[in-house]
Amino acid sequence: MGNNEFVSTPQTPVNKVIDGADPDSKALVPMTPVNVDALAVVPVNPKPKRNELSQRRTRRPFSVAEVEALVAAVEELGTGRWRDVKLGAFENADHRTYVDLKDKWKTLVHTASIAPQQRRGEPVPQELLDRVLSAHSYWSMHQSKQHGKHPVEPIKPVDRPDEIVRA
Repeated sequence: MGNNEFVSTPQTPVNKVIDGADPDSKALVPMTPVNVDALAVVPVNPKPKRNELSQRRTRRPFSVAEVEALVAAVEELGTGRWRDVKLGAFENADHRTYVDLKDKWKTLVHTASIAPQQRRGEPVPQELLDRVLSAHSYWSMHQSKQHGKHPVEPIKPVDRPDEIVRA
């Protein structure tokens, strides 16, 4: 007898009818007939497509005028008040959220502190980047004193990428 042969025991005869199963069936596990009308209809793809929900916003780079407005607003209001910056300087810019403004400020601080050769994207005038560093330094000191935190050392721009200078 081989490994794949079926062995019938006297206790469980092969042709025994169990719960109304077909005695002539060659199935290993006998099944009762199923009423297909009672089955629920399930959609093939239950996940809605992206365009049925909401589409992603199209990425729009900041213009130099928008960067200038952002820098002026942060110089006046400070960091951490992004909703106020949005309402004050970007009230009519429906394509900009206050989170966009916060992220752009963070990117501007980083851009201002790296060497010009390492910068990517739309060039921002150096005068604006200098104002970014100045405002960042001022508000870092002002907010740390206000909240009783340790002062943060302001970052100076560098000419060489291997050298970072602290003020």
